[in-house]
Amino acid sequence: MSIAREGVLFIKILKMELGNREKRILTDELYDAENDCLKEEALSPHFLLFLNPIPKIDPNQKVVTLLLTTECNAGCAYCYAGNYGKKQMNFETAKMAIDTAFSDFPGRVNFVFFGAGEPTTEIELIGEILDHLEYNYKGKYVADLMTNGMFSETAYETIMRMDSVCISHDGLPAIQDKIRPLKGGQKSSDLVSRNIRHFLNRKPVSIRMTVTGLSIGRLKEAVDYFFGLGVKNISMSPFFTTEKSKKNNVLPVDEKEFVDNFLDAKKYGEELGMNIASEYLPIKPRPSFCGFEQPMSVITPGGFLSACWEWCEVGEGSEFVYGKIGQKANPILEKIKRRTPENLEECDKCFLRFTCAGGCAARHYEKTGDLMNLDQERCELMRYAVKKYLLSIARKYKDEAENK
Repeated sequence: MSIAREGVLFIKILKMELGNREKRILTDELYDAENDCLKEEALSPHFLLFLNPIPKIDPNQKVVTLLLTTECNAGCAYCYAGNYGKKQMNFETAKMAIDTAFSDFPGRVNFVFFGAGEPTTEIELIGEILDHLEYNYKGKYVADLMTNGMFSETAYETIMRMDSVCISHDGLPAIQDKIRPLKGGQKSSDLVSRNIRHFLNRKPVSIRMTVTGLSIGRLKEAVDYFFGLGVKNISMSPFFTTEKSKKNNVLPVDEKEFVDNFLDAKKYGEELGMNIASEYLPIKPRPSFCGFEQPMSVITPGGFLSACWEWCEVGEGSEFVYGKIGQKANPILEKIKRRTPENLEECDKCFLRFTCAGGCAARHYEKTGDLMNLDQERCELMRYAVKKYLLSIARKYKDEAENK
């Protein structure tokens, strides 16, 4: 099967969402029931863009991520952020980042409070930043929090000022307690589940689940657990081996095994009315994988500008750090801007060109050492995941049509 001919399958599956008539017609076009496979003649990347245009980047919106600290209150067994030293953003740096974001910009800015540690350890700073935003830019910003959920009730009032909360988690309580305990080694699951329940009925809460060798075969159980808490939205990703994970003997995850188990969990969760997503299943057209090449504005604790939150305190000389607040961007910025599907040779032939959109720059860079080169094993895994998912959807719609 030619990879260059696979794209239209995806868009036609998307069109099935329009109604039962479309489901019947398009399933007939896509699915070879006799051989239980997808029809090759329905596969082409070019129709994807023609039939379902990529949403344009809204010039009136931008995203700024504030990495407040490298300090953390958790003791994750695989932590990637343990080599940054102790660094905290001060209010003046945050204020400069905010004011710069709004300078000559009439639109809305989405501020993401994150960290190479845990942002809620700087809850007073978060309060100061929100005060500055509300006083000077009321109605012009959105504030989102990404947290490990290990905060006390004293943080509730400040967190309630956020528009949404995303909580990192490891799934079932026993696994959470073993892999993601508190910094002193105490269990964390009860504290985090309490905080999830507290905010679920008050504002949008989602879960970003990290999958390890302990949880890979229990993803549906994890879905059940989060469903019991009232969670509706989960994103799953496998952890990536770090020096700390090696030291702590954290079981690695085979990525293909992750994809297979994730797809089973996704199907199960959808039956419960949940949305289960993963970066390994890029199924919606988008202008950029994450905004990396626009570039992203990730403000490190030291005031550096990075295009990726995973590369946050390495300083100048990194291919991800393109300057510092208040200073002229360095030449690396131009290379970052060039990393688009149009400039990545491998993307030109791939049916996921307009949905994967070049993929995660950090993951590919880790394998190839070059922003403009792609990890072909990762690319093939993405294609495998999407094709398997689309085939399952085609079968589902075919069964629905036959049972009516």
